Amino acid sequence: MGVKYSAQESQELIQAMTNNLQVANEVTDRLSSGCDHLISSLDSGELTGAAYTAGKGLFTEIIIPSIKKLQAAIDDIQLELTSYKNADAQVSGYGDLDMDQLKELKKLREEQLAIVEAQIQA
Repeated sequence: MGVKYSAQESQELIQAMTNNLQVANEVTDRLSSGCDHLISSLDSGELTGAAYTAGKGLFTEIIIPSIKKLQAAIDDIQLELTSYKNADAQVSGYGDLDMDQLKELKKLREEQLAIVEAQIQA
C-alpha cells in the first residue's frame, strides 16, 4: 500500500492544527502573563521571605525559560504548518491521490509511448 493523499483530510488536518496552535498560544500567553505578574509582585516587595525568594528563583531560572522554549516550539510548528499549507495549496486541486494508482498510470503511459515510438520508427 502506497501513500495516499486526501484533499478533505488535509483540510481537516490544517484546521485541527490551526485550532491546536491557537489554544497552545493562548496557554503560553496566560502562563507568561501569570509569571510576569508573580515576578512583579515579588520584585515590588508585596511578598517577602525565604520561600518567596526561592520561588522567584524557581520561576526565573526554570519555569519562565521552559515557557519560552515551549513558545519557540509552537512557533516552529506554526512555520511547518505554513509550509504544509503552501504545499497543500499546490496539490489539493488534484483531489485525492494514490501513489500506487499513479505509478500504474505512469507505467501504462510509458508502455503506450514506447508503442507509438516503435510505430513511428517502423
